[in-house]
Amino acid sequence: MNKLIFLYSLILLSFLQSTSYGTPQFPDYLIYQEDTFAIHCNPLESYFEGKERPEFEFLSTACWRGYIAFWEIIDDKLYLIKLENELGDQLDLSFFPDWSYNDIIHADWVSYSILAPYGKKLNYDYNSYSTVCEYEKEFFFKEGVVLEVKDYDNSKSKRSKYTTQLKLLYQFFDENIDYNNINLAVFDSVSKIKIYVRVTDVSEEGKVKEVEILRGADSLINLEAIRVLKSIPEWDVIYQRGKAIPPNYVYPILFKKQ
Repeated sequence: MNKLIFLYSLILLSFLQSTSYGTPQFPDYLIYQEDTFAIHCNPLESYFEGKERPEFEFLSTACWRGYIAFWEIIDDKLYLIKLENELGDQLDLSFFPDWSYNDIIHADWVSYSILAPYGKKLNYDYNSYSTVCEYEKEFFFKEGVVLEVKDYDNSKSKRSKYTTQLKLLYQFFDENIDYNNINLAVFDSVSKIKIYVRVTDVSEEGKVKEVEILRGADSLINLEAIRVLKSIPEWDVIYQRGKAIPPNYVYPILFKKQ
């Protein structure tokens, strides 16, 4: 991997990746074969399960957990090599039994996979570690020992103009709703009806296959909303771990009194 390109990708991921908190979170980092990846999980949190969690001082909402952990795979084993705050100050690991300064910790509690995205950002999910990049590595561990490393190519992902330019999407809704399919009596007491929908399945060609009504109205309006969405010429096709995944965006559709 080109180290300069990788460095810029790493800095970008630092600010764009996020957890369920409202502010994008600084990720942990994993060193593997001289490359450093921003990863999509925080393995130290699973160590704290069932234990009293140390009180790390957080300096901003961009790092609610109060630390940034650096991990490295050495001789096919996962180690915690250092802990820092957002300013780069090193934190001690005294919550580990028998720890002494500069010790590294074998992460033998890790028996799951860790995803490491890199390359061009293809799809940004603000609220979780779900941002999709052009390539990914997935490291599979059992008791902190590497079982397998998989490489994924997500480069077939493509974005739709209707999701990247929402003005076009809402214009499409306005121009393609057929009010002949609706019982107009629903507008006797209101001038507009807004429902919320989510596309849950898309073909590899970008055709909408399934739509979920999250907050609907009567059955005819719901059916018309589904029909209109399925008629959109192109939709996002996003790959993660090398496979197409359903989008997770929610959109309002506005029906107006005619």
